[in-house]
Amino acid sequence: MNVGLGVAMTGKFPNPRERFHERILSQSLFKGSSVVDKGAWCVPTRRPLDNMVGNGIIIVGDAACQVNPIHGGGMGPSMIGGTLAGETAAKAIEKDDVSREELWDYNVGYIRDYGAKQAGLEVFRILLQNLDDEDLNYSMRYKLLTEEDVLKASMGGEARFTITEKARRAFRGVKKISVLRKLRNTTKSMEEIKAWYRSYPTSPKDFQAWQAGTKQIFKKVEKLEK
Repeated sequence: MNVGLGVAMTGKFPNPRERFHERILSQSLFKGSSVVDKGAWCVPTRRPLDNMVGNGIIIVGDAACQVNPIHGGGMGPSMIGGTLAGETAAKAIEKDDVSREELWDYNVGYIRDYGAKQAGLEVFRILLQNLDDEDLNYSMRYKLLTEEDVLKASMGGEARFTITEKARRAFRGVKKISVLRKLRNTTKSMEEIKAWYRSYPTSPKDFQAWQAGTKQIFKKVEKLEK
């Protein structure tokens, strides 16, 4: 059985190995079992790099931050990146031109598709990490945020959270209206950032303006979620 866990490397984060033994291997399921192999590594749970090409180089996989920001899985997006990289490189070699401009289609192909989903998921991750335990438990108890919502969002689906329907339950504790506001802001921000990523420039000459816009959007997101 392949099992593990992840911790966010911020502040005084817990020791992953100690947490693994305390929370995972201590369960009855693993009684009498033994560790066959083990390992650990850092995973960039964020949106992809804004630019993944240069003159004669294409970046793929973890190095390009091609990872699902919610659960850290990277095999799928890395395979997408690898396929696009191979196709782009082949065309560039046929033209005997491996300049940044000629390789730029790789950026466009990845960022406008899976990269847009990653960016939306990063917004969702920011929400989850900024909800304290009390707010998160409240959201789950009154089904403002469900396991289905998290799963759907983690798979890159449209997470709208059906705020209007769930608001009726929330009024049992009006003090938590701030949670509803955060969910509403998150839904709106996820759609905004995905639309922005789908407008990724087709040429390097427009890249700086796009990158500046991206930074502004995420600054606003981080401010709203606090």
